[in-house]
Amino acid sequence: MFGAALLAALSGGAWAEQKCDPSKPETTPSARFKVNKQQGIVYDTKTKLTWKICAEGITYSDGRCTGNADFKWDYAMKNFDDKANGWRLPNIDELKSIVEKRCMDPAINLHVFPNTQSSSFWSASAYAGDSDYAYNIYFGRGLVGNDLKVNSFYVRLVRGVQRSSPLGDLEQKATKTIPAK
Repeated sequence: MFGAALLAALSGGAWAEQKCDPSKPETTPSARFKVNKQQGIVYDTKTKLTWKICAEGITYSDGRCTGNADFKWDYAMKNFDDKANGWRLPNIDELKSIVEKRCMDPAINLHVFPNTQSSSFWSASAYAGDSDYAYNIYFGRGLVGNDLKVNSFYVRLVRGVQRSSPLGDLEQKATKTIPAK
């Protein structure tokens, strides 16, 4: 028992293995992605977006992502908007597009995005209801949430044309007005 706990602590991750339900259809099949291992990037043929294989601040080598790095939202928005190379934080709809709905711990295609943590990842989408909050996805279960921007979460960068407004369908739901009766 002590050995397993020590191994989990030394590996820097939770002692868990991804679980997938084979009776459900894949939402992010590997065939949808073109992986460039030399550059550490992956192209999504469905969304036409290019993703970094590893979270920002984590090293990609020999087909694995190693390390640990998380960031506050304001820092990520300011420091990872690389206009020269096109890299940026994804909006919430873009980030949702890489959630593998039939899997958990993490809810992502590990053949395409290896060693992804079952943790929260920031999106560029600020929460319309409170300027202190922004949207994120918890990749342990693939759930969309919003958290205080002062919290530190992982960041996965993307480049390409934004698929929708920076707040996507979440913005429309949050700002929809109800007609008076």
